Amino acid sequence: MKLDKRQGYKAKPVESPHIISLQRQQRAQGRRYYYRATSRNAMAQHPFILKNAKQKLTRQLNTLNTLLQEATEFEEP
Repeated sequence: MKLDKRQGYKAKPVESPHIISLQRQQRAQGRRYYYRATSRNAMAQHPFILKNAKQKLTRQLNTLNTLLQEATEFEEP
């Protein structure tokens, strides 16, 4: 059975309205929904989250280094 090209997606079997609304929601939210639906581990591997975590850790490291330098400066004299 050949589908009429003009029908487009309407020619496909109709899914339940719940699933359709879910798909609309996913499209509206873009990629965000996909990562919420995946496991926590997959979420943690997402490049943006990795980048944010790296920035946070570097900031913490920098503050600790400055504190350490200040502490050593006081001890020397």
